[in-house]
Formats: sequence, C-alpha cells, structure tokens
Amino acid sequence: MNKKIILSIFVILSSLFIFASSLSLAKSTQASTDSADYEQAKKEWQAQKKNLQDKLNRATVVEKKWALEKAKAMVEKAIDRAVAKLQRIIQRIQNSKVITSDRKNKLVAELNNKIVELQNLKNQVAQATTKEELKTAVSQTKNKFVEIRSIIRRIVDEILASHIDKTIENLNKIVAKLETEITNLKNKGQDVTKLEQALAETKALITNTKTKNDEGSVQEARRLVEQARNKLVKLYGQIRSTKAKLQGGENENQ
Repeated sequence: MNKKIILSIFVILSSLFIFASSLSLAKSTQASTDSADYEQAKKEWQAQKKNLQDKLNRATVVEKKWALEKAKAMVEKAIDRAVAKLQRIIQRIQNSKVITSDRKNKLVAELNNKIVELQNLKNQVAQATTKEELKTAVSQTKNKFVEIRSIIRRIVDEILASHIDKTIENLNKIVAKLETEITNLKNKGQDVTKLEQALAETKALITNTKTKNDEGSVQEARRLVEQARNKLVKLYGQIRSTKAKLQGGENENQ
C-alpha cells in the first residue's frame, strides 16, 4: 500500500515536472518567436524609410533642377530685352540726321560689341548646371547691365546735344533774319527799343545754351534752348504787329 502511494506520488511529481518543463520551453519558444518578429518588422520599417527618403531625394533633385531652369530662363529673357534695346538705339543712331557718319559708325560699333558680350553671357547662363555657376553668370550680367546703362545715357545725351547744336544753328539763322527786320523798321522811323531788347535777351539765351551744351549739361541746355525758341516766336509776332501798323499808316497817308 505504501509502495503504491509512493509510486503514485512519484508519477504525479514527474507529470508536474514535465508540465513545468513544457511551460518553460513554450515560453522560451514564444520569446524567440517575438524577437524574430521584431527584427523582421524593424528591417521592413528601415527598408520603407530608405525608400521614402530616396523618393524625397529624387523629388528634391527634380525641384532644384526645375528652379534652376526657371531662374536661367528669367536671366536669359532679361538679356534678350537688353539686346533688343541696344538694337533700337542703333537704329535710332543710323536714322539720325544730326550725327556725322564717322560718329555713327563708332557708336554703332561700340553698341554691337556690347551686344556680343551680352550674347556670350547668355550662353554662359544657358550652360550653367549648378546654382553657383548661375550666380556667377548673373553677377557678371548685372555688372554688364550697369555698364550698358551708363553707355546708353552717354549716347542719348550725345544725340540730344547734337539736336541742340542743330537747333542753335537754326535759331541763329532766324535771329539774323529778325535782326534785319528790326533794322528795317528802325530805318523807317519806328521805335524798336523793346524789339532790340527782346532780341538781345534771345541772343544771350542762345549763347548760354551753347555754353551749357558744350559743358555736357544737356538737360539745362535743352531747357534754355526751349526758352530761346519761345522768345523768338514771341519776337516774330511783335515784329509782324509793328510792320502791320506801319503798313496801315502808310496806306492812310496814301
């Protein structure tokens, strides 16, 4: 009896040991499985992250390239406008009637050289493949624009000065004719004091205009020559009025 009890207890203890061992083995197996799942998930996550980063990098490269091409197009368009402006000025110079042929040739050659320089800069812009290369080309283009604006102002002033010189020449011819008219009126006994005074003021204006124009003060010369022209117009009207009165008196005497 005691042997049977002892044997039963031994079987029960053995079963408990096997069950406990099975539980321990199950837990160990489950832990191994969980670890493997974690590593697999980690690898998948890292792969997805790398794939997303690659897509972002490709998008950034495309976006930067698009921005570079857009900036290049804007600079090229600005250069084209500058070239077109120079070509219009060249046409204006060639059509001018107050600039000598020799001076025209020199001015046109100077502007054509600037057009070539701008076209070279445009090619440099077109060939730029990086932001740094484009920045260099843009800086050179800006400096060239400043240089060209200075040249244009000088040429425009020169053309205007030539027009003023021509206007002064024409005004002096008119002065000579009006001076003859005043002398004739004086010889006929007319009081021409005011006419002579107006003529003297006009001559002084024309002389001052010539001085300012020669000094390069083109805008001031332009203002003075307009004053001289207006005075001559007024003086011409006064002379005509005086002649009409004289003619009327002569008719009455007849």
